Amino acid sequence: MTAAVADAPAPRLGQRARAHVVHGLTQTLSGAKAMFVVGWEKVPVPEIESLRRSLNTVSAALTVVKNSLGQRALRDSGLATLGAHLRGTSAVTAAADPVAVSKVLMTFANGHEGFVVRGAMVEGQALTVEAIKALAALPSREVLLAKVVGMQAPARGLVGVLSGVLRQAVFVIEAIRKSKEKSS
Repeated sequence: MTAAVADAPAPRLGQRARAHVVHGLTQTLSGAKAMFVVGWEKVPVPEIESLRRSLNTVSAALTVVKNSLGQRALRDSGLATLGAHLRGTSAVTAAADPVAVSKVLMTFANGHEGFVVRGAMVEGQALTVEAIKALAALPSREVLLAKVVGMQAPARGLVGVLSGVLRQAVFVIEAIRKSKEKSS
């Protein structure tokens, strides 16, 4: 048996290169909060490069994958359900902010007929194209935070008015007390 192992051929360079690609993609996908699978036909390379630049602004990257290697990486990272979306020319995008990435991808898809967002996985939940469109329609994190801060302003105003009323009531009671002390 040891002679058979010793006689086994060393892995070919192509196999090692593919294993390296799968390993790198698996690590990228495993560490991401969100992962999108996209496809395109007849979209010029300069347009895809502009999409890559747009994704870089939201800390995401577009990685073109060979479908068989992508399916292996998805399986290894626990995202095997997305493997069905890998057909034709495919790419994956791993990101930490799913809303920002979905906005970039859907905006690009609306402007390019051959570009489609096929599916996504966000925090372990598979998303349909409709759900991705809904995610893209959400306001950004910064806008939501601004709204929360804006909601605090009326509450502060109410607190100010109520404390003013209480302060006035204390002054009135104090004035009444002083007037009673003077009259007695």
